[in-house]
Amino acid sequence: MKLFLTRQTGFYAIASPIDVWINGEKRMSIQNQQTKEIELPDDSDSVTVQVRFSFLLRSPVYSIPPSPMKSYTVVMNPQLIQIYLALFASMIIFPLVLKSLWLTLIILILFGFFLKNMASKAYLLKENIHGETV
Repeated sequence: MKLFLTRQTGFYAIASPIDVWINGEKRMSIQNQQTKEIELPDDSDSVTVQVRFSFLLRSPVYSIPPSPMKSYTVVMNPQLIQIYLALFASMIIFPLVLKSLWLTLIILILFGFFLKNMASKAYLLKENIHGETV
C-alpha cells in the first residue's frame, strides 16, 4: 500500500520540516511544497498517520483505511490562520488607537491562550479525492 503526502502550508514555518509519524514511529520529514511517497504495510486493518511540527508535540492522529494508493495534503488549519491574524493585528492597532497599555496586556494574554489551545490543531491532513492534484 502506498501513501502520498504533499505539504502545502503557505508561509507559516516554511523553512522548518514537518515530521510524519506512521503507527507511532517517525518515518520521515517533509519540507514545504514537497511530495513524498511512503510504503505502508499491506497486512494491517488501518494505519495511523500523524504530522508534527518540532515544538507542537500534540497533534491529531488520523486513521487511514487500507487502499492501494492514497493521496493526502498537509495544510494549515484555516481557523488558526484567521484568528492568529486578527489577534496579532489587534495587538498592534488597538493600543495605538485607544492608547491603553491594559488592553495590550489583555490581548497578549488572549493571544497566549489561543496559541496554547490551537497549537495541537495547527496542521490538518486533507484527503485528495476525485483526481485532485496537489
